[in-house]
Amino acid sequence: MPTVKQHFVASGSTVKFDAIGPGASGNVSSLSWSHTATAGALVIVALTTDRPNISAATYGGVQMLPLAIARNPNGPNGTTVTQLHAIRNVAGGTQTIALTLGATSNVVANSVSYLNVGTFGWPQPVNSGPGGATSDTQTIACFPGQTVFSARGAQGSGTPTWNGGTNRYSGSTNGSVWLSISDAPGATTFTASATAANHWNDVALLLRPTGSPDIGVDAIGSYASGGNVTTMSWSHTIAADASAVLVGVTSSIKPTDAPVTVKVGTTSMTQLSSVLYMAGPTFWRRMTVFSLLSPPAGTQTVTVTTSGTVTMTGNSVSYVNVSGFGTPVTNSVNAAAASSTVSLTVPSTAAQPVFAAFTNDTTTSGEGFHNYDISIHTNTTYVTNYGFPLQLVDGNGANGVSFSNTLPPSPATLDWAAIGVPLLP
Repeated sequence: MPTVKQHFVASGSTVKFDAIGPGASGNVSSLSWSHTATAGALVIVALTTDRPNISAATYGGVQMLPLAIARNPNGPNGTTVTQLHAIRNVAGGTQTIALTLGATSNVVANSVSYLNVGTFGWPQPVNSGPGGATSDTQTIACFPGQTVFSARGAQGSGTPTWNGGTNRYSGSTNGSVWLSISDAPGATTFTASATAANHWNDVALLLRPTGSPDIGVDAIGSYASGGNVTTMSWSHTIAADASAVLVGVTSSIKPTDAPVTVKVGTTSMTQLSSVLYMAGPTFWRRMTVFSLLSPPAGTQTVTVTTSGTVTMTGNSVSYVNVSGFGTPVTNSVNAAAASSTVSLTVPSTAAQPVFAAFTNDTTTSGEGFHNYDISIHTNTTYVTNYGFPLQLVDGNGANGVSFSNTLPPSPATLDWAAIGVPLLP
């Protein structure tokens, strides 16, 4: 597998291992277990499942941040998935982690916590092996002071042996799905071998110590949608060190309507970019991205208001160490050239991660998008009978961040829109 390289320089104190959970597994649609963490820790949940599910996780009842999905489309039961969730700055003590899957699956999962983590790097690229191999290799490069977190999954009939770094957990379910969680204080090569051919997934994450100036994700909002409404709202818990919030809204607002307005608590957000990608005469579809610097901390209500009745979906993501925003980049396709794939390339530098929002006009049940290639934070289905799925994602800064996406299989082609915004340190 290719090397994962993150372009960040770390500074500050040293990341320290805190605790590992007991793990949980089974052929189930949900799991729960207890995790005892020190106050202020970062908690990561890792899981491997033998179905192409998008999972959701809560920690003490608070939604965790979906971080990454590694998919292997060659698994015996379809797509094998390894996925990460995280939550920053937890309260000390024992909390319940609840994991919900999209369908009954063979799944194995566990949690691990770390201290002195300021931010974490983007898990990009997320590597999925082609399957049918008796070995797997994951090489992670990083800068001094960063800790490498690695979650590796396997599906098949070969019992794996895991090597590289410090193994914190290895577990399985039904003798066919495996998960390994490891970490290392620096650049590391993780390897695995198996007694028979397996299908492999690898997800790497760089943990940056407290004091690191690099941009990182803080938290995600709880999401809202509605058909024929004039307002909607959701909650978002913003950390004290968060410096920016971005909101994506997809709606049926018409060009003649007054613009959508968004507030975090009582503070108004600024519209960064808007794309009208379906322009009547019967249906209208618009994607809009809003921003706010120096947001209020704590649990806030994000409120979206329109001048007339519309259908809409929205959610928010907060970030640390963002001082401003680069020039937004848009891409869209309308009915004249509807397609089955989505693409967006945003100019950026190594220190400028990119936030992106995607939408399309599906009214088919299921995920709004499939097989996304970087970090997914929101992947809503749709507003019943209306459509309006929303996906909020981000990617590690580079000399241009390219996003690719696959639309739902039915219908074969769809109208879509995408907006990307560089985050400035």
